[in-house]
Amino acid sequence: MSTMNRRAFLKFTGVVALCACTREQPAPAVLDAGAPQAAPAAQATTRLQVDVWHDMSCPWCRIGLHNLGQVLSAWSGPPVTLLLHPFLLEPGAPAEGTDLRAMLTAKYGNVSVDQIFSRVTQMGTQYGVRFNWEKVRVSPQTAAAHALLAAAPLERQRALLESLHRAYFEQGLNIGDVQVLASASEEAGLTAEFARSIATDPKRLSDVRAQAAWASSSGVRGVPYFQIGGQTLQGARSPDELRAALQVLARR
Repeated sequence: MSTMNRRAFLKFTGVVALCACTREQPAPAVLDAGAPQAAPAAQATTRLQVDVWHDMSCPWCRIGLHNLGQVLSAWSGPPVTLLLHPFLLEPGAPAEGTDLRAMLTAKYGNVSVDQIFSRVTQMGTQYGVRFNWEKVRVSPQTAAAHALLAAAPLERQRALLESLHRAYFEQGLNIGDVQVLASASEEAGLTAEFARSIATDPKRLSDVRAQAAWASSSGVRGVPYFQIGGQTLQGARSPDELRAALQVLARR
């Protein structure tokens, strides 16, 4: 991340958007070693850069990333480099995950879980994103899924992300399970062996946790969290909002 972007990022103190997944924040602990890396300097002058912090199990992230994908697919301006960064909503979740409804009840208290699901589903329908909450029972540990996405070739990352989202939000599969990750990888044109090797690599899992902890300690309090140039947008933003931010960046 450039010095200018890092400075702007660290200044974020805004109120969490309603259409975002959040978690309680730990005591600040700056982890520069875990900070996401910037695009190569040679690309910085010729390509626009969009950074997105997200978690695989966050439904608002699925909607926001879907909308961003729609914008980028139709974008006719300067080329864009999209960098996805991990955020762990439940960093302490066990490998097998936890009960989703119990977790949401504990986190949001008097807010009905059905109301949460209904609101997400309504917004998803608006943008053509499906959710099948009857099947989604587990709140997964997502560190391995993030490691897998980061290790995938750039040309396969979008297909892999969509495959993982379908597996979790439509099929109700536990994307913290190595076999589920292997199947999602095959669907995205990668091999099961590749997925297993990445998802069980302690160094890669540690790197994901370090990057997610850095984001949390640096001000990210909800995801999706978009940084488009010096502009910060949080929550499941519409295609129009994301396109407008990209247009502002392109005019600079």
